[in-house]
Amino acid sequence: MSEILPVGIDLGTTNSVIARIAGESVPEVIPNAEGESITPSVVWIGERGVVVGTDAKEQMSEGNPDTAAFFKRHMGNLSLPFFLGAKQYSAVDLSAFVLSKLKRDAEERLGRPIAHAVITVPAYFEDPQRNATIAAGTKAGLDVLEIISEPTAAAFAYGLHQTGREENILVYDLGGGTFDVSIVRLTPQEFTVLATKGDHGLGGKDWDDILSDYVLDRFRDEFGVDPLSHGLPRGELLMLAETAKKTLSGVMSTVVNFHHSGHRLRLELTREDFESRTSHLMEATRSLCNEVLKDAGLNWQLLTGVLLVGGSTRMPMVTDYVRQMSGGAPLTGIHPDHAVAVGAAIRAARLLDERTPHKPHFRLPGPKKIQDVVAHPLGMISETDDGSRYTNSIIINKYLGVPCSNTRPFQLYTSPGNGNEMEVYLTQGESTDPVDCTVIARWHAAGIEHDPSGLQVIDVEYSYTGNMTVDATARLRSTGRTIPLTKESDLGDLSWIRQPPRRKGKRQHITAYLAVDLSGSMAGAGVAAAQRAAREFVQQSDLSKCSIGIIEFADRVKVTCPACQDAGQLESAIAPLEPHVLCSRVGVGNAATPFATAHQILRDVTGARFIIVLTDGHWSCCPQAIQESVACRADGIQTIAVGTEQSNADFLKQISSSEAGSFYAKQHEVVGIFSSIARELTETAGGTKRALRLK
Repeated sequence: MSEILPVGIDLGTTNSVIARIAGESVPEVIPNAEGESITPSVVWIGERGVVVGTDAKEQMSEGNPDTAAFFKRHMGNLSLPFFLGAKQYSAVDLSAFVLSKLKRDAEERLGRPIAHAVITVPAYFEDPQRNATIAAGTKAGLDVLEIISEPTAAAFAYGLHQTGREENILVYDLGGGTFDVSIVRLTPQEFTVLATKGDHGLGGKDWDDILSDYVLDRFRDEFGVDPLSHGLPRGELLMLAETAKKTLSGVMSTVVNFHHSGHRLRLELTREDFESRTSHLMEATRSLCNEVLKDAGLNWQLLTGVLLVGGSTRMPMVTDYVRQMSGGAPLTGIHPDHAVAVGAAIRAARLLDERTPHKPHFRLPGPKKIQDVVAHPLGMISETDDGSRYTNSIIINKYLGVPCSNTRPFQLYTSPGNGNEMEVYLTQGESTDPVDCTVIARWHAAGIEHDPSGLQVIDVEYSYTGNMTVDATARLRSTGRTIPLTKESDLGDLSWIRQPPRRKGKRQHITAYLAVDLSGSMAGAGVAAAQRAAREFVQQSDLSKCSIGIIEFADRVKVTCPACQDAGQLESAIAPLEPHVLCSRVGVGNAATPFATAHQILRDVTGARFIIVLTDGHWSCCPQAIQESVACRADGIQTIAVGTEQSNADFLKQISSSEAGSFYAKQHEVVGIFSSIARELTETAGGTKRALRLK
């Protein structure tokens, strides 16, 4: 076998595991120096230096203040240090200690150095936590080949001996400190993650906390003494609760004996009582399971089965829940504690084989390709159309396959000289309110040259890497020059997000409604062109300074998406415009005009306002349409008409603000025209500096 030795590491909240591929195709867990397959993720700084694992956990249970555990829940949080001994440590530092222990023990057991690793993280980890995990691996002396989600890794382990049929499995991953649920489609060629949800603040520790609080309350009630106020280490009580929890996984009742301050509490605890007290935690996992099934467009009956991962799934209440909801027993064939590390080892081996395809080192069965998805939409903080508050403008939608990217224009008003700067605050979250999202980074660019018009357009490409971390690059549209971007992880005080924006110089918000003719003659290629054109318009618009709405019209008018700055909402309105679907919700004739509806919406909107119509024929209500478009223009709303096929050129001119704002095109030209309109509006801040010049 080659000297290359890739490993997979499950860096867990409560326990960690390292695995490798033995020979050419056999995955195995590598025991630590104590001969254990699982290493507690606990760190103790003592006279012996840094101690990780069982000894550290025992010190924690005895109340040693120089111990730390559950720090995985704080990965990426720079403002929460851990004080052990006389020093301060971050969650990255402590995680690096755990990884170093796993690496060192594995090297000693195998007699070979280890350099390459795939490390797993909860599927719902955001960019800061993922980058922190990479940093911990690097600090431990590892070449981190990739960061993959824990449910995905477990599916890899399950799929190693996949039968060859297509399967839809739900991966239920309940560890000591995190919970993830993913829907994964397995085929002989590929793993595809369809949807994922999670809570990295929910895990087996929460069951322990409830049980320890119950014991504590009973002790206080019976003896009138609070043990925590009299020197009882919280860790000792948690260890007692953890032991009782594990015991109840095998028997129906147990006795908890708790001694303190000369008092002895003998507490009989039944499994039924334990499950009753923790039922709300199971309900939390149930809710996330139902959400992820809905996102994947599936239900329990359409699943092949449920894969249980994580030590906490040994609780009978979990198996009972799976049987109740899915109608069958959980899938078998993997070890709940080892599956994630084994799956990561499989992934590491395949990644190294991809680097040397002419000489593969491993011969692993099962699907080789993986398609993971975006767990968190990526957005940027911008201002609302009226400038009254900040909003989260979505750039990359949830559940797109990774890696993926999206380029958006960014309008920057400049002053003479090279002192112009650009700041972009990126978010992860589904809410339009940035307060409810995670601000993951501030991207900063300085020294941007002044444009004589006072407005520069910068095309910023935002991307999710294969590790599901976020990156960005920028280019000046006027010259094509690449603009260096600096990622500032220290965000400083973000209280300004809750305040009304402070206007800096000029500002022109654009509101544009795309009105799409869905009469019967548009069915097929016409609707397909409209769909592509609408997507391109959104793509080429600066959603930080532009709101876009969608109107459909035929015999009736329907606003399918009120003007917004959310690419996700816009895509939800554009996606149903499928070529093979007759859009009967607005009829199939051409008796309606969109202008009156759009006029009513836009009448009181500030900033530059546009109605952009796409049609393919002569309307039966032409006089009414012309009259209504004139009324729009009288209120300062500009109208643009794009016509194809049987459109009447004179009619297009009459419903447009100017002859330069009317276009007759073939269907294959429509996308380019809408792209040009969006680019022109972006580059002129709504056409206020020069007239549309698109022909």
